[in-house]
Amino acid sequence: MRLTSHGHSALLLALLLLLPALPVRADLRNSFPGKRVKPSTRGECFSRSLIHLVPIDSTYAPPSDGRLAMLQGPSGNPFPLVVTFRPYGGPDAVSEGAPGKTVTLDAAPASLTLIPAPSIETPMVWESTYQCTDDDAGGGMFGFVQAVSPPAETLLLNRPSMADQANAADLAWVASSCGGTVAAAEVARRFAIEDLVTADWPDQLPVRCLDQTAAL
Repeated sequence: MRLTSHGHSALLLALLLLLPALPVRADLRNSFPGKRVKPSTRGECFSRSLIHLVPIDSTYAPPSDGRLAMLQGPSGNPFPLVVTFRPYGGPDAVSEGAPGKTVTLDAAPASLTLIPAPSIETPMVWESTYQCTDDDAGGGMFGFVQAVSPPAETLLLNRPSMADQANAADLAWVASSCGGTVAAAEVARRFAIEDLVTADWPDQLPVRCLDQTAAL
């Protein structure tokens, strides 16, 4: 039996209806739930500012030879900085602690810390937080309550946007002062964090740049 053109169309439509619906991949930049600013909780260490210097949507595709930067706020008793890179498993898996690579950096006062960006073949989550002690969690004399401060989180991608390119240029400006200082007000302006860099911050921020061996 030979099908007419109408018959071909009807058969094709029937076959298409039998195919399973393919899921639409969400735009990772719009669906990532992480924040570039570490949430603040009680205790000096847990409430200390920690900010990833990335675009405001907390997603960033660095240049292949680029750096990542973290801004640490003032503290009278600084603790080490813990940085983790791990595969991104989707918006429901951000805080599930998938295996990754973790490095611990020395404690520092209010300052900027730059580290080399890892090689990014697939989406990766970059997390940063402080290695606080239980005593700083504010659990009282018996220590029944231990606060766990969520980290600053950024989704690292390998296809830069225009915002990423502008961010990379600002990071290059910071990196040009490795071993020196930069004005806190200028950092706040360039990375749109004026509301976070308050009057208790120093006017000048040291810039420490860690090489590949020290950081990763």
